Amino acid sequence: MTETNLSPINKGIFFDDPVNSLDEDRKSNIAERLVVEAKNRQVAIFTHDLVFLSNILNHCEDYSINYRCHWIEKLDDEVGKIWKDNTPSYEKKYKKSGVAQGYYQKSKKAPPEEREALVKTGFAALRSSYEAFVIFDLFAGVVQRFNDRVSIVSLNKVYVDNDIVNEIIESFGLACRYMEGHSHSDKFLPKKPTPEQLNEEIQRFDSLKKKLKEIKKNKAQ
Repeated sequence: MTETNLSPINKGIFFDDPVNSLDEDRKSNIAERLVVEAKNRQVAIFTHDLVFLSNILNHCEDYSINYRCHWIEKLDDEVGKIWKDNTPSYEKKYKKSGVAQGYYQKSKKAPPEEREALVKTGFAALRSSYEAFVIFDLFAGVVQRFNDRVSIVSLNKVYVDNDIVNEIIESFGLACRYMEGHSHSDKFLPKKPTPEQLNEEIQRFDSLKKKLKEIKKNKAQ
């Protein structure tokens, strides 16, 4: 960092896992230092440490620093496949049902051999939306994954309705049943998910979000 600051020609810095084998306090301190550096020059960081990534994003928000996160992986024989703006840190994009709706729209136009895979992926996206629903709506973001901060001031926004909780559990279980990657019992094996079922569950999700929002609004009044 000293060499970088002394040289007038260095316009950017790249880091490859700068926090291996460090404790959580040092990870946070380093994340803050790199975010502060991003005020003056572009900083690119490669990491597989989701806690460190969460620290970076928190400090970016503290210092009003813009950022973008991408997922990089080896896909078959393709090394360095980049998925733009698609990482675990982007779970907020699942706060609405838009991702699942996208797969539903594609499944309606897809041939039979592709339709089932799209519907299953749509149910997987809906499952993620329910997880985000619990984190950001039901529990008002008080505790978030990959984030060591607890938002105590958000506790007054938490309201748990038993009817909504039961619907979430039922719908989440249905999404898990139909998504790709889970083995199923013989009872459900013959039943393949359809685009209509996916759409029905998407509408149910949207209805639950609206219902909880109205309940919180009435409670506040």
